[in-house]
Amino acid sequence: MRFGNFSKALEDLISLVHEENFSSLIDVLEGILEVQKIGHNLKKNQLQKIKPLLDFYDDNVLELAIDIYTNTLIKDMSLIDDEIDLILSKIIDFEPIVRNKFVDFLISIFIQCPKYEKQIVRGLISCLNDELWKIRKKIVIFLNKLVSERPILLREFDKELEILFDDKDIDVIKEALDFLLKLFIETYSIEDVKHLIKSLPEKDWIAQEKILFLIGKVGCVKKELIIPVLRDLVLLLDHDDFLINKTMSKIIEEILEHHVDLFDDTFFSFIKNDEIDNLEAIEQLVRFSIVKHGFKRFYSLFMFITPLNESIIITFNNVIRKLYDDHPKFVESLFSQLMDEILKNLNMSNYTKLRMILKPNPQYNIYLICYNALNKKEVLENPELEKLRDELVIFLRELIPELSYQNLKIWLDSRLKKGSVTFDEISDKFHIHTYQVLEILKTLLKKKMLNVKIFNNTLDLIRHAPSLTPDLFFLKSWKIIPSPEKLENYLLLSVQIKNVSSEKITDLDIFLDYPQDIFIKFENKEKGNKIPEILERDQRFLLNWLFQKRYDEIFNPKSSNINLITIYEKQGKTFSMMKKLDILLI
Repeated sequence: MRFGNFSKALEDLISLVHEENFSSLIDVLEGILEVQKIGHNLKKNQLQKIKPLLDFYDDNVLELAIDIYTNTLIKDMSLIDDEIDLILSKIIDFEPIVRNKFVDFLISIFIQCPKYEKQIVRGLISCLNDELWKIRKKIVIFLNKLVSERPILLREFDKELEILFDDKDIDVIKEALDFLLKLFIETYSIEDVKHLIKSLPEKDWIAQEKILFLIGKVGCVKKELIIPVLRDLVLLLDHDDFLINKTMSKIIEEILEHHVDLFDDTFFSFIKNDEIDNLEAIEQLVRFSIVKHGFKRFYSLFMFITPLNESIIITFNNVIRKLYDDHPKFVESLFSQLMDEILKNLNMSNYTKLRMILKPNPQYNIYLICYNALNKKEVLENPELEKLRDELVIFLRELIPELSYQNLKIWLDSRLKKGSVTFDEISDKFHIHTYQVLEILKTLLKKKMLNVKIFNNTLDLIRHAPSLTPDLFFLKSWKIIPSPEKLENYLLLSVQIKNVSSEKITDLDIFLDYPQDIFIKFENKEKGNKIPEILERDQRFLLNWLFQKRYDEIFNPKSSNINLITIYEKQGKTFSMMKKLDILLI
């Protein structure tokens, strides 16, 4: 068919377009569409015949009429000038099919209509409250693309776009948050962020959650936008609404992953001035940042805190305590690294802070790490700093005396294999006074952690120690004491001890190593149990110990021994003796 014939056919079909011809109206409209597809477009006067059908009551007719109308405008964009108002009115039409098709049409012609781009954007944004989620979603997808290409164009509609915070459809929300995040990053100012935070009380939870989410995301990639509102964000941790303060905590966590120290000044200002009740939230966030960023974060906090503010120190100690409960090995590694750094730059501030965080956290392993680090360090050249180091060692031993025991035992086990060890050598090695060496050795001997002999302030393994004439003479006796209320009688061990040396003996300490699987030792109520402060030559005294055989051993004959260990001084030197007392129980 020739072009002229198509033109005549289109005129004939247009002439049949009227409501009275309803029975064949669908066929007529389909015919017009077919002619359009071939390439022939409607004229302006012919388009006028189609426009009344844009309000037709039958959906089939309505849909065909919209297709013809929009096809005509696409083929002749010059007609838009006369039709733009009608088009914009149709995106808020009562009929969903009309709104849907005209929204699609406006999106499709946007690039070709720079003259009307603001009107089109404004019209589409006004449809973000449309009852159909599919319409809202396609508009948001369009805006999302537009914000990447023309962010400034959307800047003036930021207030209208806040309607997206109220959307409840999950499909729309996903697209909306992606779009709003791009819009925030590209166009928002500090004042806009402040406005959003101030608007929170006016919103319901659905909107509040989206606003907080976006503020968090913006903070991760563009922290300068949230720096002026950090106080406002931290205050939300104290919000009456549990959902808000819990969500805010998660959002700050996310920001801390990217900007670990961003909130430090704000956190510690609130703590210092007692401006927040929910301290647990701040402590939890600080713990999170340490776990996430490791020692670098821990050390920066240690350097940040000041010993002059008790509240901040208490908070930091709470963080350490709870961290240790959850991650003990991790915290021990932090203190190991901390001691390395402190000893590189020991000063009064670090000394004071370390004492203030160690005392409220009495963990043996932490103390042991610090104690070992302090003892391994070479003598510091600066005498004042060396004094600080010594004071820290003493401080730790006062907190947990066992620190000295375990370390000394381990070192002695290794060192004694090479030969005898003097008290002075131990004192120099562990930075402790000679009298403290003796107290620690007594404890180790009592705990059976060492098997050594002491002579002239020198230790050696028993098998290597020189054979010396005994200074003390021991005479033992056993006595059975009836026990009417008990099945088994009491056993009284009496030991007479005499100074058989040529000198007086002082600081005598005596303790018993007995087989606890056989005996129960009772409180010693017998006379003659006081050890003289000075034991003169040939002077003697009596000690008594009361035992009872364990019930499950009553009928079992057994041989064993009791070790009587003595430590004493003679002519200013320390000595030890061990007297083995053999026993046979039948």
